[in-house]
Amino acid sequence: MSSFTNISINQTKAVFEIVGRNVLNENINNINWSINTSNNYKINSTLPISLIPNQTIYIYSAYNYSSSGTYTATATISNGSLQDSKAISVTI
Repeated sequence: MSSFTNISINQTKAVFEIVGRNVLNENINNINWSINTSNNYKINSTLPISLIPNQTIYIYSAYNYSSSGTYTATATISNGSLQDSKAISVTI
């Protein structure tokens, strides 16, 4: 995963961006992603992704937090044998 950022906050709604890049010299198939909002909710991908070498994918997802506060959101990209996670702080 190249990056995981919170690109927008509007009241209690946060918009996240995950940037994934295949840095291997081979295709990576059956990639899934998720975002754990740390608010007892997990956003999961609905379709697996495939990336050829050096290909980058941009994933955008929004979540509406139930109340203000500071949360630790964690994004994970995996395909069963490879996994990468990044966590960020989100203040609503």
